[in-house]
Amino acid sequence: MKNTFRKITALTLSVLTLGAFTSCNKDKPEDISDSQESSSVSSQSENNEKTEITIAFFNAQWSEIDDAIRSFNSTSDTIKVNIKDYSDGKNLLDMEASEIESIETRMKMDLISGNEFDMVVFDSEDLVLSGSGEYFADLYECMDSYNSAKREDFLPNVLASAELDGRLPALPAIFQVVTAVAKTKHIPEENRNWTVDDVVSVIENMPEGMWFFDQGTTKNAIANYILETSVFDYVDYANNTCSFDSGEFIGLLDTVVNLDIEDGDSNSDGMSLMRDISLISQRSLCQIDNSAIFSFFSDNGEDMSFLGYPTKDGGKSYPDAEEFISICEASDKKEEAWEVISYILTESYIIKDMCERGLGFPVGTKHFRSFMDAEGKETINGEVSLFWADGQIVSLTDEQIAYYEEYILGTEGTFYIDRNINNIIWEETQVLFGGEASPEECAERIQNRTSILLSERS
Repeated sequence: MKNTFRKITALTLSVLTLGAFTSCNKDKPEDISDSQESSSVSSQSENNEKTEITIAFFNAQWSEIDDAIRSFNSTSDTIKVNIKDYSDGKNLLDMEASEIESIETRMKMDLISGNEFDMVVFDSEDLVLSGSGEYFADLYECMDSYNSAKREDFLPNVLASAELDGRLPALPAIFQVVTAVAKTKHIPEENRNWTVDDVVSVIENMPEGMWFFDQGTTKNAIANYILETSVFDYVDYANNTCSFDSGEFIGLLDTVVNLDIEDGDSNSDGMSLMRDISLISQRSLCQIDNSAIFSFFSDNGEDMSFLGYPTKDGGKSYPDAEEFISICEASDKKEEAWEVISYILTESYIIKDMCERGLGFPVGTKHFRSFMDAEGKETINGEVSLFWADGQIVSLTDEQIAYYEEYILGTEGTFYIDRNINNIIWEETQVLFGGEASPEECAERIQNRTSILLSERS
C-alpha cells in the first residue's frame, strides 16, 4: 500500500496542498462534489435532527478512512458526515497532470477560505504542516475540551511524533516503525548499540563475500543508511530552519566519504539474510500478530537483533505514517468533528481491520492493547512453522513480546518529513563521492539548498 499515490504522480504538493493515501479499491459512501452540493442541501430536511459536517479528500478512492466514515454514519444518531471528494471519484491513473494540479489548487484555496469543509484527510509527505498549522485546529484542545477521546486514549509516542511546535494539528490513522534487523550472531555485543562508528566497525570486519545490504555493499547505499535519519536531528520543521553546516553533520559526511569498501552488487534470491549473504535488512514493523515472529527469527530459525538506524546516541527506529486526519481551524463544528475522529481512531472496526491486515499499528490505546493481549494461533502469542528449518515451530517468549511492545511504544521522531530534503542530501553526496566537493563544501551546499526550501514555507 505504501507510496502508491507517489508513484502515480511525481508532483510534489506545496505546503498547503493536500495529498492522497493508498488503499484498496472499494465501494464508496455518498460523496459530495461541487455538482452534488445542491442535492445534499435538500437532504438536510430529511436529516434535520442531525448536524451535518463535511470531510475533504483529495481522492477518496485511495483512502481507507471513507469506509470508517460510512461506519460512523451508520451508528451516529446526531451527526452525519458528508464526503467532499475533490477528484469526483476519478481514477488518478486516468487523470492528466494538469487536472491533478487544478484539483490541488482548488483544494488549497478552499482550505484557506475555511468555508468548504470541516475536516480533511491528507498525506504528510505531500503536506508538510510547518507554515500551515494555522489552518488546522489543535487536537490537544479538542481532547481537553470535549467529551470524546482524551489524551490517554492515544499512544503517547504517536502524540509526540504528530506534534508540531507543541500543537497537535493532525493524527495518523495507523503507523509503522521503520528499523533494521540483523542476525544476532553477526553483530558483536559491543556494537549492538549501533552508532555510526559501530556500523563502520562491522563493515570493516564483515566476512569475505558478505554484503551489508541484500542489494550489495556500496558507499552510496551505506551513506543513505547512515544519513537516513539526519532530517530528525538537523531540521526544525516548526521553525523552518536547519543546521546541516554543523560540525557534527560534517563529521558524518567525512565518515561516509572515507568508508573503505569496494562497491559491488549482490545477486540476491530474496533469502540473502537467511543464507548469510547479506548482513542487515531494513524493514517496517507493522504487525501485532504471529508474523511479528519473523522480526525475531530468520527464516531458518536463527535469532535476530533490532538495530534501527545509527545515531550518536545508539540505534534508533523512527515512526512513519501516510494517512492523517485533521479539523479545520475555521470550522464551527469542532466538537462534532472531534467526535468523528475519536470514533474512527479509537472505536472503528475499519482501523482494527487495517491492523489485522498488517498495514500498521493502531494509534488508539484500546485497539493496541487488544492486539497485544490477544490469545490464539494467529495472535502475537501464537506460533509459526519455519519452512526453511524443516517445519520448526517457534513462538515468542513473554520477554520478546514485552520487548516488541516497548520497541514500538519507544519509537519517536516526527511524522512530518519532507522527502525533498532527503533528495537534496542524496544529490549533494553524489558530488561528494565524485570528489568534486569536500565534506565542508557538501554540508554548505545542503545547508543552503535546504534553507531556501524551508524559507519558502515560512
